[in-house]
Formats: sequence, C-alpha cells, structure tokens
Amino acid sequence: MQERKGPVFIVATANDVTQLPPELLRKGRFDELFFVDLPAHSC
Repeated sequence: MQERKGPVFIVATANDVTQLPPELLRKGRFDELFFVDLPAHSC
C-alpha cells in the first residue's frame, strides 16, 4: 500500500481477533477497530 498516491480505505474482518498475530494489531497498522455484533432476532 506504500506506493499508493491517494487515500486508501481498507476493510478487514476476523471471527476471533484474539487469534490474529500481534504484528497485525500493532499501533499504526489499522486506525480503528470496531466490533459489530450479530443482529438481534425479532419475531
């Protein structure tokens, strides 16, 4: 991604963030981490 001249938006997903290697979670790799839960079941 370093050769990109313009802004870049990357989305990554993981089922279990605790299983990711620490080099992926170090500061500066991703700006923000968000948790999105499953939708509630309504009948």
